[in-house]
Amino acid sequence: AKWETKGLASRFKFNALLEFPDFKCPEEETFTILDRERFQAEYLKCKECTSDERARFILDSIALDGNESQMLATDGRQMYQAKGVKFPWEERLLLPALKCFPEKRMLSVGSLEMAKTDRLLVFRNGPWTYAVRHPELNFPPVEQLTFDLGDTEVLLVVSEEDANRVIELLPHLPGNEKTLSLVTLEVGERMTFLGQTCEGETESEGRLSLESSRWIGGPSEFRFNREYFIRALRNGFRVFRFSGEHKITRKGKKAHLSLILGEARPASSAYMDWEKLILERLLSDHADSLPAGSRERIKSRLEKITRCSDQPAPEPLDLLPLCLAFPATA
Repeated sequence: AKWETKGLASRFKFNALLEFPDFKCPEEETFTILDRERFQAEYLKCKECTSDERARFILDSIALDGNESQMLATDGRQMYQAKGVKFPWEERLLLPALKCFPEKRMLSVGSLEMAKTDRLLVFRNGPWTYAVRHPELNFPPVEQLTFDLGDTEVLLVVSEEDANRVIELLPHLPGNEKTLSLVTLEVGERMTFLGQTCEGETESEGRLSLESSRWIGGPSEFRFNREYFIRALRNGFRVFRFSGEHKITRKGKKAHLSLILGEARPASSAYMDWEKLILERLLSDHADSLPAGSRERIKSRLEKITRCSDQPAPEPLDLLPLCLAFPATA
């Protein structure tokens, strides 16, 4: 194509057009109007929890669960759940969190409608129609994770002032890396985040204390990915429960769960390594379905845990393998 703008000649080469695929729009009566603002808010939060990593389960899609009226997303290390979002179907369908999804055109203004066929999810907003094939792959069995807070062992209630400070300052503590941004929460006389890094013979650390937040429980130490904690704060969560297995936070009908990287309890308390229990159960119940490399890594991890368990004060544990995000229930 050639054209001239203000006396300047321009030329652009286009690729030959491909044949447009056949598209059969769902019947008009099958479209249902959604709460666009609510769907937009939850879609953006769910999208942050997806991953394009290859795994046994599909991690790059958002589950639109019509039966439970909820949206779910997980990258295998954290999960976001939003209840009260209704869809015009009973089953759980998957919406790929694609970069090409036209969020501004479909979700910013106007009336959002949705329908489905056997193979497609179809969105409609004014003159715009967006259709995407919903994957027929397994979504992680997140229903095996418990959201029952029960008798809270230790509880962190973050004040608004501390939440704003943590969101601003926690990313700047040492150890903030792209792949794993470890931070340690130390609870004693004060509640303090500790970030550490080691490059060669150079070590550095930084601390950030919570000034007006509340802690319900005894002295403890937890180690986890700061990015997940910051994300939960940005999404409005302020109450966090820490236990031996999961870190859960709730806000109304919403829940955010990220697996804790490790826990070091005071030496005076009885220590039961929950990671060892999950690993042993994984090997006994799912050994045949695990890749050989995963089995070897799990066995190596068990040996390390056994050695650490003989110490009076166990050290914080490392990052959990991806498969441990969905432990089997008894």
